[in-house]
Parts: sequence; C-alpha cells; structure tokens
Amino acid sequence: QILPFVGERKELMPIIPFKIIQISLVYGMSPLSPVGFAQYGNFLALVRDEFQEGYRYSKLALSLMKKLPSRAQDGNVMFHSNCTRMYVEPMQSAIELYLDAYRAALKSGIPHLP
Repeated sequence: QILPFVGERKELMPIIPFKIIQISLVYGMSPLSPVGFAQYGNFLALVRDEFQEGYRYSKLALSLMKKLPSRAQDGNVMFHSNCTRMYVEPMQSAIELYLDAYRAALKSGIPHLP
C-alpha cells in the first residue's frame, strides 16, 4: 500500500499519487504509475466528491495497467479503481470486480489488498 501514513488526515492523501503522476509524466510510465492514477481518482471521488473526474482517472489507470508489461500491481490498480467505480457504475458489478482484483493480486504474489 502506498498511503499507509495518511490515516485520518485526508488532506495528505493526494501527495504521493501527485508525485507518482508527476514523475510518470516527466520520466515515463513505471509499474506503479497506474496505482498513482487510481489513488488520485479515489481522492477526487471519495474525498472531494468529484465522482466523474475520479472515475476518469480510474479508467485511465486501468488503461495504463493493460499497456504496461508488468502485472505486479494489477491487483492494487483494480482494487483502487473499483473503489471509485462503485459510485458511478451499478454496484452489482462491484463484487465481481473486487474478486478479479483479488485474483490478480494473488497471481502476482500479493496475498492481501489494501
């Protein structure tokens, strides 16, 4: 998990995703880039109530995830994207999406999600 220090201080939540996005735009994409976009989408949707904008970042994160050769962070990207998607798409699809995220995490050797 990238944001373990935030806790109740939600104003700190976008700091690391901002930095990941900034580094990705300057130096190119890394396996953690989609996680940064997904977590920023979470921040927009869940803290600032900008659901459509957060959803756009989540979709971008999923798109970037598919383009990168590394599958190491797929579970994290899918999990964080699903947190935002639940507020925009029908909730009935959320369970299957979370199961997909869990399977992707297990496949990459991560036995738990944030």
